[in-house]
Amino acid sequence: NVLAFNITRSLQYAIDNTRRAKTQKRRTHVLYENIKGIRHRLVNCAGLLLNISGMATLDLGQNKTRLDEFLYIQERLECAE
Repeated sequence: NVLAFNITRSLQYAIDNTRRAKTQKRRTHVLYENIKGIRHRLVNCAGLLLNISGMATLDLGQNKTRLDEFLYIQERLECAE
């Protein structure tokens, strides 16, 4: 559980490290999303896992909003490397 928590936080920081102002009550600079919200938004979406020429490919159908979100995450992770 601790490893999954740390990986989730690291990925969120790499993807979107928008800074918040520090106050006396709020010490963290980064706003992290709950793992449950990420799972519902990305993993539990309606999609098909297709096997095209030996490679697993996620087909999201005609959902442009979800596709844009996956492309944004992929782009941010490539920039973080």
